[in-house]
Amino acid sequence: MPCRTCHISAASENNVPHAPPMIADAWRLPPIEMAWKGKTSAEICVQLRDPDSNGAFTPEDLSDHLRTSAFVAWGFDPGAGRAAAPGSLPEMQEALAIWVAGGTPCAGDPHP
Repeated sequence: MPCRTCHISAASENNVPHAPPMIADAWRLPPIEMAWKGKTSAEICVQLRDPDSNGAFTPEDLSDHLRTSAFVAWGFDPGAGRAAAPGSLPEMQEALAIWVAGGTPCAGDPHP
């Protein structure tokens, strides 16, 4: 069966438990290299600022990604009784802006 049988790219109510996100974008999983499970905050920080391991985003591009990605927005309002990501999208956008303005520091970086 083709993936698009279930994983459609049309926005509609997210009211079916265990269904893929019903968003206006081609549904797909990120590559395994982008997974965060089992990583420390410091490891995720280093991954986020490295375009070779974050989907080719610069820190500034990440801000645009948070603002425009239907996948990111879905995480904060997944519907169908799913648990939403902690916090809110505006809080995450603000935290990212502060991190970028501060030079994208990560725990373990050498101090100047």
